[in-house]
Amino acid sequence: MLAGATLFGTAARTQLAFRQALRLADARRQALTDDLTGLGNRRALHAHLHDRLQRHPPVPTAVLLVDLDRFKEINDTLGHQAGDQVLRLVGPRLASLVRAGDLLVRTGGDEFALVLTESPEGAAAVARRVEKQLRQPFVLDGVPLRMGASVGIALFPDRAAEADGLLQRADVAMYAAKRRGGGISLYDPDTDQHTRDRLRMAEELIDALDRDQLRLVYQPQCDVRTGAVVGVEALVRWERPRHGLLSPDLFLPLVEQSGLMSRLTLWVLREALHQCGLWRMDGLEVRVSVNLSASNLLDEQLPEQVAGLVASSDVPAGRLTLELTESMLMADPEQCRRTLDRLALLGVNLSIDDYGTGYCSLAYLHDLPVDELKLDRSFLSDLTNPAAPPSCDPPSNSSTLWTYGWSPRASRTNRRCRLFVPTAATSPTAST
Repeated sequence: MLAGATLFGTAARTQLAFRQALRLADARRQALTDDLTGLGNRRALHAHLHDRLQRHPPVPTAVLLVDLDRFKEINDTLGHQAGDQVLRLVGPRLASLVRAGDLLVRTGGDEFALVLTESPEGAAAVARRVEKQLRQPFVLDGVPLRMGASVGIALFPDRAAEADGLLQRADVAMYAAKRRGGGISLYDPDTDQHTRDRLRMAEELIDALDRDQLRLVYQPQCDVRTGAVVGVEALVRWERPRHGLLSPDLFLPLVEQSGLMSRLTLWVLREALHQCGLWRMDGLEVRVSVNLSASNLLDEQLPEQVAGLVASSDVPAGRLTLELTESMLMADPEQCRRTLDRLALLGVNLSIDDYGTGYCSLAYLHDLPVDELKLDRSFLSDLTNPAAPPSCDPPSNSSTLWTYGWSPRASRTNRRCRLFVPTAATSPTAST
């Protein structure tokens, strides 16, 4: 009888241990599973990559990070429930592309990741199939919804030696694809905006604004009839320690990405107005032009800030011209229109540069409070054709840049023209 009791107790303890093992296994499974889709989650991704990257010899590995295009639009329009349904449908489509030993996870939001044993060429081929699968419409309640995907690819052991680095590079590549409007991007260290050097450069830019390391140079605008300087364009340069004078194309993209554009623009405006005031004291009356960025136009505080800077200077508002590009207007037409209207009320001039490189129609521009319209060279290439209408014939020098300006703003039905032509030697903008 005692032996039976002992045997019963052993069996009970074994059963309890078995149940505990099942609960632990289930808890571990749940910890590695995405509740919505049933796929692996970010924890599963890190665990899988850590194990895979420890193997010897190394296993050729590709990480594909997939971000759904237009998903936010579906979420905002049809609600989160519809968005969740789409996410559940994505999993089976991508699962068909994954082989045994590979991994598919949802990392969060509308992002998925695939870990593949593939060569660079094989990874690119899978990425194309991913893109093709996600271009097919998702049908919800009989309604076809079309999306797309931005796919970033990072490779091991070519580009990273550990899991976090590999995922970070795939993320960089995915955002590079997204900036191009979707598609596929292979990680390229030469275009990585998130390297340590660029982070260091961003910190130095903040110091440059504090320590007076930025400089303005001025490109003159001359009257072709008299040769007199009638205006200048303020162009920023950075006197970077140990690197010399840097042109804007080397640091302005980083300024925008670092959220420093508003601060830099205000600095340029302040310095340009101050210099214009000094010239006025010496008897030189010129216009000064300052370039704006897309983020400036979307900043609702910009008109108030410009008003304050003009008021604190000795320069009339009419002597300041703010330049923007055609593509900026298309980012958020309504917000840009509101900002331009408020700036126009201050009395400053507004100029659109590089017209002809975007999609703005002249009818759209006609309703904007714009004083100048600078045509891009590419816009005028067809005008050199002998078949062009006589009224459109440019000067014999086909490389010149034309600028068409409207003035005064108050009478849009009777606008006068200004024609700007750069000289061959110095390429200043000349006005007639």
